[in-house]
Amino acid sequence: MNNIKLYVEGMNCGGCVSSIQEALAADTVISEVSVELDSKTVSLATEKSIDEVLSLLQDAGYESEVVNQ
Repeated sequence: MNNIKLYVEGMNCGGCVSSIQEALAADTVISEVSVELDSKTVSLATEKSIDEVLSLLQDAGYESEVVNQ
């Protein structure tokens, strides 16, 4: 299981948080999703590659990048 933390460009409101949570929750391989509006970050655990997760967020309308941990 990979733990990934992403910075999400354009996450500005509670609606954005909900959209991101829904987009990630729809994938059964992603778990432990935590969306933080203040820092504009998403933390999650998944078997997917980082590129696959970035693609899911892009499909939901959000550009994101990996936060160095």
